Amino acid sequence: MKNYLLLVLVGFAVSAAACSNPSAPSTGKDAQKPATAAATGDGSAAPQAGAGSTSTPVSNSAMVINGPRGDAPGCLAAAALPGVVEWRITNVPAGARIDRGYGHEDAAECGATERSLRTENDHLRFLRDPAEPTTMIVRFDKNTFSCGHTQVDISIDGINVLGEVVNYGEDCTPPEVPRCADCGPVVVVVTPPPPPPLECRTPGVVTNARVYNGVATFTITAANITVSLVGYERDGINFLPQKFIERKVGTFDPGTYTLSVTPKWPHRQEDLYCGEYPEGEDLTEANVAYWDARVIAHDESFLNSRR
Repeated sequence: MKNYLLLVLVGFAVSAAACSNPSAPSTGKDAQKPATAAATGDGSAAPQAGAGSTSTPVSNSAMVINGPRGDAPGCLAAAALPGVVEWRITNVPAGARIDRGYGHEDAAECGATERSLRTENDHLRFLRDPAEPTTMIVRFDKNTFSCGHTQVDISIDGINVLGEVVNYGEDCTPPEVPRCADCGPVVVVVTPPPPPPLECRTPGVVTNARVYNGVATFTITAANITVSLVGYERDGINFLPQKFIERKVGTFDPGTYTLSVTPKWPHRQEDLYCGEYPEGEDLTEANVAYWDARVIAHDESFLNSRR
């Protein structure tokens, strides 16, 4: 699913400091709801920043970032943004290290989100502009959430380039449970589902996994481990849906192995999964979370980045 390197963000806390409020506590319930009036974590009204597209030089470098920036320091109103928010960073050095991360919390505000940093995601993506190799395109899928606030951060060679908070204007709240007319209080016990029994995701079972130009190499240290390499075609703009093109499935005992599929250029993605991937199944909103829990490695050949 994800077509980028899984990276640990350098400078996330630095960009978080650029936001005007302290970090809001997270309830862990990113409930999706339509945005209405702005609110802070305690439900009181909060101003919404506009989204003006600007060209801003990056300190201590020759890079320039073009794209929406908040009227308030580092804060954008989600209602003023398109579904896919795009920034373009020019004069990016060849072979530069690109680190990215985002955090989401339930309060609708402009505060930082250091306590919920996520770097393994499909909602914040970057790639080199094929027509201008020194230009990096960064895209954030705003519609991943519809409440609370999300922090977006990008650093290049250790320099914090982008640090914006997207404020959705309404706190995330759990859904209300209807009460019956002739019974006592309703007690809702939420039991999280058990983790999937994925033996191949046990640390040390699949090691040295890499996918490059549609070729996956990996080492198996246990017996009877099944993995799948799947190739998809994308439309070049939206992350989903992705059209199934080809799969290779194998069950392996200890050793080092290779699986390969033919990349569907120019917009493609190849993923190495735990288990057997169904023949002909596209990647959609309905199954992306299921396969996201089973991903071992993504094809990284289209990124001009290094670990």
